[in-house]
Parts: sequence; C-alpha cells; structure tokens
Amino acid sequence: MNDFSRITVCAVDCVTPKLAARALERSMEQCDFADALLLTDQAVDTRARVEKIGPIGSQTEYSRFMLRELGPYIRTDYVLVVQWDGFVLDASQWRSGFLDYDYIGARWPWHPTGSDVGNGGFSLRSRRLLEALASPGFVHADAPEDDLICRRNRTYLEQAHGIRFAPAEVAERFAYESGEPQRPTFGFHGLFNLWRHLDEGQVLAIADSLPARTCLSRAFVELQMTYLQQRKYWMVGAMYRLMSRAGDRQAVLAAYGQAMPDAEVPEALVSLCERLIQGT
Repeated sequence: MNDFSRITVCAVDCVTPKLAARALERSMEQCDFADALLLTDQAVDTRARVEKIGPIGSQTEYSRFMLRELGPYIRTDYVLVVQWDGFVLDASQWRSGFLDYDYIGARWPWHPTGSDVGNGGFSLRSRRLLEALASPGFVHADAPEDDLICRRNRTYLEQAHGIRFAPAEVAERFAYESGEPQRPTFGFHGLFNLWRHLDEGQVLAIADSLPARTCLSRAFVELQMTYLQQRKYWMVGAMYRLMSRAGDRQAVLAAYGQAMPDAEVPEALVSLCERLIQGT
C-alpha cells in the first residue's frame, strides 16, 4: 500500500479557488495524504483545510508566494503542489523512490537534459527545498516560479543546498504535461489535457468558471482544437460561446492568432464557430 503520510497536497489559488478545491478533492480520493490544504483569500466549501492568505491576482504574485511564503504553511516533509488543471490520476503509479528527490515535475521536452525537470503545476517538493528557496543566494526575477527553481537557480540549489532534482525518466513516470503521455503516470497538469481525463460535461463546467483571460488563452484554444479534430462540434461551439463572452470578435481572433501561425486560419475558425452556434 502506498504511504502518503509524509505529504501535504496543496493548492494556492485566489482566482479559481473552487476549481482548485475540486482538484485537491480528486487527488484526495485516491491518496490518504497527511494534510490537504487550500490557500486562498476566499471562503470555499471543501474537504481540504482552508487557510486565508492575501489576494493573489497575477502570475508574478503567485510565483512570489510559492517561492517566499509557502514554506511556513507546510507541516510535513513534502508538499504535492496541484493547480486547478491538474490532479492525481492513478495512485498505483506512485513510487516510494519519488521521495528520494527534492523536486519532481513533468518534463519540459523543449529544454536540454539537465534543465528539463520540470513543471510546477503538479509537482512534489521537499521541505528542504522550501527552506532553500528562502536563502539569500536564491536569485529572484520576473519569471515563473518553476523556471526559477528548475533552470535559473538549479545549479545554485544543487551546489549550495544539495537539492536533488529527479531525472527525466523519473519525472516521466511521475506526471505529464506536454505531448502524448508515453505511460501511465501518477498525475498530470494542463488545461489542454483535461479531455483525456474528464467527460465533456465536466470540462464545460470547469470552462464556465474560468476567468476571461483563461478563456482567451492559448491553452484554451488548444483544448478547443482537440475537440475540433475529434469532430465534437458541439464542444467547439460551446467553447466559442465562452470565448465570445470573454472578449469581442477581435479578442477571439487574437486568441486564435496566438496558436495559429497561418494568418488566414483565425478568421476561418471564427466563421466556422459562428456557423456552429447558429446551427447552420
């Protein structure tokens, strides 16, 4: 039987805390964690323990909190960080050897070996790492916190604090984010991967609760395009309605333009989606 008694599962979310609570609860369904913690500025009805923090409204503020302020809230040797778009998939894929490392996150295949682990949206972190992040030698910058930990400060963390990052083969068993998963994993991260693990009704329920900026994000478009490839046109239309609610036609065109290098494609997609929602 897998032992999660040294691990807190934790989400930090002041934008979509109800969705983060659901991700925590999905993870708790399979794993008997020592603690389950939601850090937010809002009241949320959840089985997880909720602690109030100041508002976090941007990626920069989130990164600052994760690097400088998370540590005191964690009472266990390890924390499993989850976000609203990632959770435990299969507890049978847990390996006790994961605890040999101070940081594990899904591999970034576009980075070279040695700086390709990894994504923070579903990541295991040791208390030793949390303490090292607070040290004076850790260089802060305006960048995502996982990039600062795993790339920009990796050498410092390894040499000054003995931090152990999981190798790629371990990270690929732990979780996936980009590309096709090559094997069953313990967890995952990414809005664009929700179609693999939730039915269409569950995906739309999540999408309906997302802020406007997320409905106009590249990840949202990638998920919509997956449904288009699967010829699930009702999902394509439903997601377009949410995009149109989030911004005007030009905003939607700009969102498609982020993901589509061909200048003619965004206009064609908008035209298709308008026909879909009109039922023609």
